[in-house]
Amino acid sequence: MNKNTTICGFAGENLFNQLVAACQKLKRVKFSSHQLIKVAQKSTIGRQRLARALPYFNAEYGIPVRHKERYYIHLNWESVPASVILDYLYGIDCTISFLGWTIGVDITTNHYAVESKQNKLQQLAPMWQAIGIDRTAVCMIDKQCQGDSATDLVTALRQVIKGQTRILVAV
Repeated sequence: MNKNTTICGFAGENLFNQLVAACQKLKRVKFSSHQLIKVAQKSTIGRQRLARALPYFNAEYGIPVRHKERYYIHLNWESVPASVILDYLYGIDCTISFLGWTIGVDITTNHYAVESKQNKLQQLAPMWQAIGIDRTAVCMIDKQCQGDSATDLVTALRQVIKGQTRILVAV
C-alpha cells in the first residue's frame, strides 16, 4: 500500500469501525433516534445544533406531503438513523463500551482538525453526558504509524478512561 496517499474521513470511520468489530473486548453502544432528539431538545446548544442540522435531515430523510394545495416536508425521527443524529448533533462518530465505561469517539483523518474537534466535544459535554457517555476523545486515524491496530486501539481507549482526550490509531 502506498504510504503517501491520504485517507478520507468516511474511510477513516469505516476503518475504525472495522477495528472495533475485530476486537472482542469492545462493544458498540446503540441509541434510539427518539432518545437522542429528546435529549438534544432539552438544552440550548442542542436546539441550536438541531436547527442547523434540520435542513440536511429534511433533504435526506424528509417526506414531501401535499395538504390543502400546499406542500411541506414531514420528518419522522425514527427514519433518521441514530448514528447520523449522534454525528450531527452530538459530534460523535462511534460509541463504545469498554471496561464498564461508555466512550464516545469523534474520528478524523485530518491532524489539523483535532484541536477544534476536542473543543467541540468539550462544549457538547452536557449533551453527551445526558445520554450516558462517560468519556469522549478525538481519534486521529493514521496509516503511517506502525503497530498492531487492535492492540493500539485498546491501549488508546485505556488512556481515554484515564482522561486523555486525543488518541492516535494506526491502520
